[in-house]
Amino acid sequence: MSGLAAYGLVMKHATSTPRLGLRKAAMLAGLVAGFACAASSAQMALEDPDSAATQIVRPPKVEPPGRPPLLAYYLVVFALGGAVVFAAVMPSKRTHQD
Repeated sequence: MSGLAAYGLVMKHATSTPRLGLRKAAMLAGLVAGFACAASSAQMALEDPDSAATQIVRPPKVEPPGRPPLLAYYLVVFALGGAVVFAAVMPSKRTHQD
């Protein structure tokens, strides 16, 4: 049973009980859902044949880096430089009356 199904089941039955308040019912449902999630994840970890305990960890293979995209670098530098120059030489709309 998933945690959400357990939460819904407990909330359905707990809210129909007149002596159990809504806050206590929600806390109980959260507790049951938490235990259901913890139990299911622990069970999956035990059943998983590819778990970390059975795998051999090896370092990654070292590969030489590829060629950098020089054209893209130069285009970005040119665009940013052009934007800076454009912003610097753009006339201000302020006059002596401001």
